[in-house]
Amino acid sequence: MTSATSPEALSDYSDVEYVFDAHSTARPSVREYVGGLWDRREFTLALAKSDLRGSNSNTILGELWALVDPMVQAAIYFFIVMIIRGPQGGVDAVQYFMMIIAGVFLFNYTRAALNDGGRSIIKSKNLILNSSFPRALLPLSEVYKGLLEFLPSVGLYAVLCIITQQSLGQGIFLLPLLFVLQSAMNVGLALLVATATVFIRDTVNALNYIMRVLIFVTPVIYPVSQLTPVLRTVLSINPLFALFSSYQAIVLGGVPSAGQVLQSAFWATLLLVVGYRVFVSHERAFALRL
Repeated sequence: MTSATSPEALSDYSDVEYVFDAHSTARPSVREYVGGLWDRREFTLALAKSDLRGSNSNTILGELWALVDPMVQAAIYFFIVMIIRGPQGGVDAVQYFMMIIAGVFLFNYTRAALNDGGRSIIKSKNLILNSSFPRALLPLSEVYKGLLEFLPSVGLYAVLCIITQQSLGQGIFLLPLLFVLQSAMNVGLALLVATATVFIRDTVNALNYIMRVLIFVTPVIYPVSQLTPVLRTVLSINPLFALFSSYQAIVLGGVPSAGQVLQSAFWATLLLVVGYRVFVSHERAFALRL
């Protein structure tokens, strides 16, 4: 025996009709779109935590891997640059090692945004094809996952600073601002790369090479003071250069210049705005490309 669904029941379920034009580049208002993301914030956070637990369960070291891996990377870079080439830019061995550790920890936060955030749309193909929600929550959840992976490193670095008796100086008060700017950059980059991977599939294969180049054009493993003025000018085209130069100045006990902070703020704003506009303008066509 079958029963028909009454019009009243249908109207109780939903009285809003959504029409999507895959070829339209029209964007919803920022307030409307961000409101939709905020309404689904619990899902975004739960998705990031679930993904993080799943990735940790696949390794023997589990949650410690997020700390062990950057430490191993830092040790390798320290050996290659410090031991083979000798002291760099007047920075002693302990300072240099702490500089590399801080740089690698912070760079891995951006690496996660680019790698995982960039692949987030393709990875969630089934979810996108069967559900209606603002697609930006997928890259955002990956950026949040990267933040969760980064946070334990703050405690470890503090312990190492105590052990090695390294002081960060007055510049430490700018760290929260710089980290907010980095997070904004990460969101913008994740949105841009996530869009690119849908329309240009080779972007996925290129990401690993991009990250290898990016770590060398960003002052992560070498002091900025070691660069020539010409090379510094060329490398400053990199959106991460001013930000990581500021981080480095603080780690070495100094204070970043106002120009470095303003340049970091400029890139953070630009990447966030452009990333949002590009992603939201093209997200309606994602289902057709997956």
